[in-house]
Amino acid sequence: MNISKGEVSEFQYSSVGSDSQQNIISLGTANSTEKTVCRITDLKVSAGVSRQAFKLYVASYDGGKALELDVASNSAVGLHWEIPYKLQILASTVEKRHIAASTDATVKYSISGYIEK
Repeated sequence: MNISKGEVSEFQYSSVGSDSQQNIISLGTANSTEKTVCRITDLKVSAGVSRQAFKLYVASYDGGKALELDVASNSAVGLHWEIPYKLQILASTVEKRHIAASTDATVKYSISGYIEK
């Protein structure tokens, strides 16, 4: 990993999620010789008047494990990892891959981390 050559880039994203997939980061297409790794360092999710499920995952990819939270009503969950949560994009032909979030209903969330290439 070489920060000076631009192999690592930080990101911050905030939104109000809805009950459909929201693409957070578009990582473009991968090929058979490279992969892209997104590391989530901080995540904050807040729910309104009812209990909500929040899911962070790699869209259009059926492998790997999503990060799933069950957020109690009228509460906020703030998480920080010393070892960042890793989401990895593997090889694809022409399909664009995204880091995406989805929820049961409206929640507010913010995510920060970095991308390795």
